[in-house]
Amino acid sequence: MKTKLLLKIIFLTFIFQKTFAQNYIPMLNNSSWNIQISTQIGPQYVWIEPGIDVTIGSFTYKKFIDVDYSQTEIYVREDISTKRVYRRINNADVLMCDFNLQVGNTIVLGNGNLYSVFSITNINVNGGQRRKFTLTNLTFPSAGTETWIEGVGNNNNPLRPTFELPSDPAYNIRCSYQNNVSIYNFGLANGGTATTCPTPTLSIENQNLIEQKIKSLSKSIYY
Repeated sequence: MKTKLLLKIIFLTFIFQKTFAQNYIPMLNNSSWNIQISTQIGPQYVWIEPGIDVTIGSFTYKKFIDVDYSQTEIYVREDISTKRVYRRINNADVLMCDFNLQVGNTIVLGNGNLYSVFSITNINVNGGQRRKFTLTNLTFPSAGTETWIEGVGNNNNPLRPTFELPSDPAYNIRCSYQNNVSIYNFGLANGGTATTCPTPTLSIENQNLIEQKIKSLSKSIYY
């Protein structure tokens, strides 16, 4: 009897783990984010628009325009099979997020520092829950943490790790969308009242900027 019960538990555990592994939610699915930038004169709200496909070598990247004042172009790709997200820096892929990690696993991020997965918890999003990964810096413990949300990215700026962001102003994802459907909501994720999220629209200014960037890209581009 005990043997049958043990085998049943092992079987159910295997099925659960297999199902959980298959239920990975991609980050790059016609995704857009509304970012709150907290300044001394008050919060400002900016959009990261859906990315444009750009092929470099054997990979296809999403080209985004970042929300910093320099309007930096950022190239990101996602390997769904390994649950990893990469950003292209200096002609090479640099790991941004690894959603295949488990609690206690360690990883070296783009700043060369060693991080450990401190916790993996579930947070509320519109229509369900998503996994939140909290990583602590083992190289410089006082340097702060990195927080990733499956299907959303870094909770401060999906295109950049927290260690790259300035301390002032502060960046936070207010809302995220996939195919214009609201997913991440700052208020819900933090256990409070839902944040009022704007309807995602491609602004004329950003559209013109992206078109200008594409024209410039087609003439000459350096990777």
